Amino acid sequence: MPEEKILQQIGEAVDRMITVDVSARGLIQSLYDGARASLENQPLALTAARRLADATKEGQPIIIATGLPVRGWFSPALAENDGPVGAATLARAVYVALNAIPVLICEEEQVPVLRACVRAAGLTPATWEQIVAARTSPEAVPGRGIPAAVVQGFPADDGEAKQAVKMLLDKSPAGLISIERQGANAKGVYHYGRGEANKREIMAKIDLLFEEAKARGILTIGIGDGGNELGMGRIKELIQHEH
Repeated sequence: MPEEKILQQIGEAVDRMITVDVSARGLIQSLYDGARASLENQPLALTAARRLADATKEGQPIIIATGLPVRGWFSPALAENDGPVGAATLARAVYVALNAIPVLICEEEQVPVLRACVRAAGLTPATWEQIVAARTSPEAVPGRGIPAAVVQGFPADDGEAKQAVKMLLDKSPAGLISIERQGANAKGVYHYGRGEANKREIMAKIDLLFEEAKARGILTIGIGDGGNELGMGRIKELIQHEH
């Protein structure tokens, strides 16, 4: 069987697995169909993987953003747990497959949880400086990678966020992935899946990072399951119709 046909079959199988509507929300299939139609009707996971692989050079950073405060009136540390787990899994994948440097970001208050997830995924949380020093060390053993990932908070303050945007993008990331993060609407409001507004002041302004990355022509990938996530603006009209 030709390699391309095998890849297509794998891509279709992965997409079927990740679009099972376990919670019976009734949205997953329509969101998936709309996103797929906007991308030449190709399997979404395969399309994302190919574009990321094409964009990435060995040792280049890939930024993975997560974090979704679910009880903002209590604490930004109380957040959905599927995002950090998925982000850590993606971090391992880009390290193993692309020998990239995973850089994971979230609200400052959620960093401890994200670090724990990264450890569970088999990577060691580290700073950017530590990983670069290890990769360039004269004592480094050829052929042995550094299974580590940068895990850091991202500011909620707009001014500080703009500075953080510059610092991260100046590291020339191959791409940005958002998984289970609310994205602000045209009015700058973050919403839960059912439409209630979240507290804007507690949200890390990662939207600014993705907006600037797109302006610079850097690959951005959005992962969501309810239509309110960062990146779902690609199928905005469909989401407005469904809700």
